[in-house]
Amino acid sequence: IRPQSKQKKEHSQLLKSISSGDKILTRGGIYGKVLKVQGKEDEKLQVEISQGVTIVIDRSYIASKIQK
Repeated sequence: IRPQSKQKKEHSQLLKSISSGDKILTRGGIYGKVLKVQGKEDEKLQVEISQGVTIVIDRSYIASKIQK
């Protein structure tokens, strides 16, 4: 139980740290760059997945942050 709770805590900290300009990987396997944070509680992210193609996703669907 301890490793799972530690992993969950690390993931929630990762989600809170995401801001504009970060490169991410979604749970669906889509790579993109965060353009803008939206919503009342910053729960939505506008992500550019290709040049000129943007999508809006919920913050909880981010799998990881791509390190530069």
